[in-house]
Amino acid sequence: MSSPQVIHARNNWGLKLPSGKDQNPLPAAAEISPPEELTILLKQSPGGISVPMVKVGQKVFKGQKIAAPARNTFGSFLHAPVSGTVTSIIEANDSAHIKRAIIIVNDGLDNVHDDCTPISNPFKRSPRFIRKHIAEGGIVGLGGAMFPAAIKLNPAPGIKTLLINGVECEPYINCDNQLLQQYPERVLSGTRLMLHVLGAEEAVIAIEQDMVHALMTMQAATDALNDPRIRVVSVPDVYPAGGERQLIEIITGLEVPHGGLPADLGVICQNAGTAAAIDQWINFGEPLISRMVTVCGNATAAAQNFVVRIGTPIDAIVNRLQATDVSRVIIGGSMMGVTADDTAEPISKASNCIILSSGDNFSPAPEEMPCIRCGDCVPVCPARINPQLLLESMSKNNTQQSESLGALDCIDCGCCDYVCPSGIDLTARFKIAKQTIWEQHLLAMRAERSQQRFADHEMRWLTASNEERETLDAQTAAFHDVKANNSKSALDDMLKRLNSSKQDDGTLKDEPRKNDEADQ
Repeated sequence: MSSPQVIHARNNWGLKLPSGKDQNPLPAAAEISPPEELTILLKQSPGGISVPMVKVGQKVFKGQKIAAPARNTFGSFLHAPVSGTVTSIIEANDSAHIKRAIIIVNDGLDNVHDDCTPISNPFKRSPRFIRKHIAEGGIVGLGGAMFPAAIKLNPAPGIKTLLINGVECEPYINCDNQLLQQYPERVLSGTRLMLHVLGAEEAVIAIEQDMVHALMTMQAATDALNDPRIRVVSVPDVYPAGGERQLIEIITGLEVPHGGLPADLGVICQNAGTAAAIDQWINFGEPLISRMVTVCGNATAAAQNFVVRIGTPIDAIVNRLQATDVSRVIIGGSMMGVTADDTAEPISKASNCIILSSGDNFSPAPEEMPCIRCGDCVPVCPARINPQLLLESMSKNNTQQSESLGALDCIDCGCCDYVCPSGIDLTARFKIAKQTIWEQHLLAMRAERSQQRFADHEMRWLTASNEERETLDAQTAAFHDVKANNSKSALDDMLKRLNSSKQDDGTLKDEPRKNDEADQ
C-alpha cells in the first residue's frame, strides 16, 4: 500500500487542541431507530430556508419531497425521513432560533417513494443532469454551512482541483473519521461523480494526520480504485485546519482573496460526508434523509457515532444511550457548537455532533475583564483579522470601520476567545457585527432598488405617448390615494383604470404587442 502525501504546516495561525477522540479503529456505527414522531426543520441553516410542499393530513413516503428551497435563499429540498402522515406544520425550536417545521408521525413501514431510484450509467449523463439531480436529492455541504452542493458544483469554467475535506479538527467531532473508515468506497464514488460534473483535473482527499486509521483505510481504497486523478494527503492537526479557506491555504499555499471565492483559485471544496451522500443518492436512490452524528460528553458512558434520520429528536439518542443527569446539550463541537434549549430539539442536516453534559463537563465562563491589548488574539486568527482592533471599532459603533477591518471574514472559530486572558467573548460580538453589516447592506440594496424603480418609471413616462402618460399618471395618483387614505375604493379605481387601458393581451393601448415586436 502506498502512503498518503504529507503536507507540512505552511501557516502560523490556529491552535493545537486536545482532540478528545478515540485513536483506535472505530467500530461500525449503529443506526438510531426512527422515533414515532419526527420534526423536520424548514430552516436547516442561517441562509437555507425551505417551504412546505405537503399539507396537514397528507400521507408521505420515505424519501418523498416535503419542502422546496425558498426563492432567493440557499435552501434545499427536504425529504420525508420515514413514511407516515404529516400531522402539523408548526413553529419549532432549533437552538437559539424559532423556525417552522413539518411534523411527521412514523407509520413504521418505511415505504419508499417512487422517485427514489438510482441513476443508471451516471457517467454517461451530462454534468448538468447530474448537478440538477444532486439538487433534487437535497444534498448540502455537511461540513457546517449546509450550502447546497449543486450550487458549488456549478462554478465558472477553469476548476482544476476538487478538494474533499476530511479534516475534522474540532475536538470531540468524529463523524467524518467514522465515515472515512466505514464507507471509503462511498466517499470515492461521490468524489468521482463530482469530478465528472466539474470536469476537474484532480481530486485531493485531505485528512488530519492524527486520524491514522482513516488515512490508512482511504489510502487502501484509493489504491484499489486506481484512478490517477485521486490522491490522499495528510495535513497538520491544527485547529481550524478544516475551515474551507484554511484548508485551501494548507494544500495550495495560496490564500483565497478577500471578497473572493475558492473557485477564483481553481478549487472547489466539498466535505467527505457530502461526497458519500451524493453516492447514496445517485447510485442507490436515497436522498439526504440521514447523517452520521457523534454523540459524546460526560453524561454518556463513551463517545459513539450513530446514523440518525433527519428530524429525530435528541431525546431518542438520550434514551438509546440511557444517559442520565443531562443538564446541558451542545449541538456541534466544543469550539463552535451552540447550546440547545432542551433534548426535544431535532437533528438537522447540520448536526454533526451532540455533546451531552452532566454539568461539570465544561468549566463556567470566566467573568469578562477589559481588554489589556496583549495581542494574543492576533497570531491565532486564521482569517488574518486583528480581533483587538475590531473589538475597539465595535465599541465605537463604527460599522464601516468594522467591515474594513475584516469582520465579514470571521469564521466564528473561537480561537480568539480561547486565548483571551480577559475572558472576552469576542466571537459572539463579531457575530453581532457581521449581522449589523449584513443588515446595512440589505437596507442599501433595498434603497438602490427603490431608486432604480423610480428611475425606470421616469424613463417610461418620458418615452411614452400622451395616452400612456395619462395612464401612468393615473396609476401614480391612485397609488398615492391608497397610501394616504388606506381606501379600498381608491384601490378599486386604480385597478379599473389600469384594466381599461389594456388590450386583450395585457399591453397598453398604442403599445406594440410582443408578437408584433418579434415579427419586426
